[in-house]
Amino acid sequence: MPLHVHEWGDPAAPTVVCLHGVTGHGARFRKLAEERLERFHVLAPDLRGHGNSGWDEPWTLEAQVDDLLETFTAPSPWIGHSLGGRLIMEVTARRPDLVERAALVDPAMRVPPDIARQLADYESRPKEFASLEEARAERSQGLLSTPRAIVDEELREHLVRGADGRLRYRYSGAYENSEDWVRDAVVRASRPRFRAGVKDAAVVGDAAFASYARAATDYRP
Repeated sequence: MPLHVHEWGDPAAPTVVCLHGVTGHGARFRKLAEERLERFHVLAPDLRGHGNSGWDEPWTLEAQVDDLLETFTAPSPWIGHSLGGRLIMEVTARRPDLVERAALVDPAMRVPPDIARQLADYESRPKEFASLEEARAERSQGLLSTPRAIVDEELREHLVRGADGRLRYRYSGAYENSEDWVRDAVVRASRPRFRAGVKDAAVVGDAAFASYARAATDYRP
């Protein structure tokens, strides 16, 4: 399935592909593209089940990689956050010629089973709001240090008003709670299928819940 792609910069400039995480969307890379990657042509898709791309099943890693290979056909550097980082590794395993180098930000290499199910259950709960103010209050609980302007931009891009007048995030709750997603996050991540031969950098948050030291060793050439 070809993906909806957000785009910044001169199309004649070198391309960088950016992949978001679960419940995210490609427009989250706007500030990075405009303020740090202004010399590049930045392409950031909405992954399957997210944003303006299709939400159809299956929601497996294989389907996500198929989407990316159909959407991007030229070699370039790739940047991925969370699930996006994991997908870059999967793309590298299948088409190493497409990934010149990779930056993986808190990549979902290895997710403990209880954490995967907890995250899936949480994200699948209906999140709907009567107003932007109500959504901002809920969102700000977990983004205490994020400037309000950035939170508001995120809400404007990510919320859509339904026929009932309620605001909801633009991603599939069914996807987030699907057995495909949970199985791939736990089983597939616990048994690496390849060792990447691409130049890469992994950026891990201080409060990351996954065992990245072990996972990084598993994926090194």
